[in-house]
Amino acid sequence: MEEKWYTVKEIAKLLKLNDETVRRAIQRGNLRSAKFGKVYRVSQIDLEAYINNAKEQGLCNRKQHGGKKVELAGDYEGNNAN
Repeated sequence: MEEKWYTVKEIAKLLKLNDETVRRAIQRGNLRSAKFGKVYRVSQIDLEAYINNAKEQGLCNRKQHGGKKVELAGDYEGNNAN
């Protein structure tokens, strides 16, 4: 199975955030990423960990997403390797 990688723009759209908010999360080390040339990419596993961490800290508001669970591409089962 091939790992899914997301761009800053894709994450911003998925989470309904500004691109700059996602970049700041990366720069602060809150969202793990890899830099390919000039472009940041975030693995599906790292994005899921970021979302779970936000939920645990009470920073995630489901109203922002219409009360629906945010679904990611692939068949990630929520296992965290950390």
